[in-house]
This record gives sequence, C-alpha cells and structure tokens, in this order.
Amino acid sequence: MSQFWNGEVLAAPNLITVCVDESQASEISGRLYHGYSQEPQSFENVVQLIRYMADFYDSIRFPESSVVLREFSTEKRAMEELHEKSMEYQ
Repeated sequence: MSQFWNGEVLAAPNLITVCVDESQASEISGRLYHGYSQEPQSFENVVQLIRYMADFYDSIRFPESSVVLREFSTEKRAMEELHEKSMEYQ
C-alpha cells in the first residue's frame, strides 16, 4: 500500500492510514493500515483504535515514549524483537 501526499510517496516508520468504514451515533469503526503488516487491523470504536495505535508505536519504539518506567537491577533483560517491515512503498 503506497501512501501519497501531493504526488510524493510518504515513508516514515510510524506512518499509518486509518480508513473509516462506518460512523453511527458519533462512533466510528474501520481499518488501520501500516507498513509492518499486509493485513489491516480492524477496530470497532475509537478506544480500540487508540489502544491499537499505542501498542503499535510502543512495539516499533517510534516515536519513543516520553515516560518509561525504569528498573535498576543486575539482571540483563532480552530486548523485544522489533517489527520488520513487510511492505515497501512503491
């Protein structure tokens, strides 16, 4: 899925596209696309959309959280695997 603005391809690690399929009683539902998955993420309401976006941004660590709980211990922790892009912009 390519994303364009004024004829130019947009490319950023945190670029997403929100498609609203339905709007009823001031509530929206639809799909969310990003470059790390070929399948869309469906959402039924705004709360699900915001939660999915927050989880997505935390998983790719971009943008970085301004507040992160810190732990001071001698144990080494394995870093979470970052998502790899599954789609390239064309």
